[in-house]
Amino acid sequence: MPNVASYDATKAFVSNFFQAVHYEVQGKIDVLVWEPSGIKTPFFEKAGGKKMGEKAMKDMGPMVLDVNTAVSKMLKDVGKERITNGGW
Repeated sequence: MPNVASYDATKAFVSNFFQAVHYEVQGKIDVLVWEPSGIKTPFFEKAGGKKMGEKAMKDMGPMVLDVNTAVSKMLKDVGKERITNGGW
């Protein structure tokens, strides 16, 4: 997506950072890196306006989950996985 380099870079940093934390605290606490696709929130609309929000939801199609479904699917991976996309 154009004009979101800092957003994408931040997501990459968070993912890599918490994967490293996972290995450092393995056996002490469980760290799960959640990397969902689209979640139905007003994020894209607030970031780029109504048109961008509608386009983002359309482009992601079936990968877009409502918040409750995404969280439910993610929680099923706690204690089982290191990284999850929430089951899409």
